[in-house]
Amino acid sequence: MAETSSTTAGAQTLLRGLAVLNAVYNGCHDLKSIGEFTGTTRSTTHRLVTVLVEQRYLRHVPTQGYQLGAKLIE
Repeated sequence: MAETSSTTAGAQTLLRGLAVLNAVYNGCHDLKSIGEFTGTTRSTTHRLVTVLVEQRYLRHVPTQGYQLGAKLIE
């Protein structure tokens, strides 16, 4: 069965989200460095990070930037 374009797009979004988590794990704590690490545009990086924060996979600490969230160890 051939993949549909929506399946491919969904997989690409998932891969980008995982890349964001990997970036934070590797020491990127602000939007600029996360975007540079993942190769995504500023708007895409912001959108992905916002969703990951809302879902608690990331958290934002005002003085330290983005960190891995509690959802990853639940």
